[in-house]
Amino acid sequence: MNIVCLPYGTFIYRTNCINTPSFKVLNILIVEDVEENRYLLKAYLKKEPHCIDFAGNGKVALELYKANSYDMVFMDIQMPIMDGYEATKLIREYETSICRALSSW
Repeated sequence: MNIVCLPYGTFIYRTNCINTPSFKVLNILIVEDVEENRYLLKAYLKKEPHCIDFAGNGKVALELYKANSYDMVFMDIQMPIMDGYEATKLIREYETSICRALSSW
């Protein structure tokens, strides 16, 4: 597992992805600021072959979302720096701007 340490609430992790020919590997972003909840989610999902990124707040989640392609996003609501409502709103605005840019080609 790769861990990047930044100021409080801005850490990210990426779990190891397991490629399996018989199973579609999903890219998942989990946004959660409580360490115990992240630990529980990692323990629950550790045997799954998916690529999972963890972000500690909405600001980091937004940056990860813009830099990667995710099949699913699990977003906490109350977090430091940027809450889940604001992050989701900005992600939706980003998706809309990308669709507009692609449709203008």
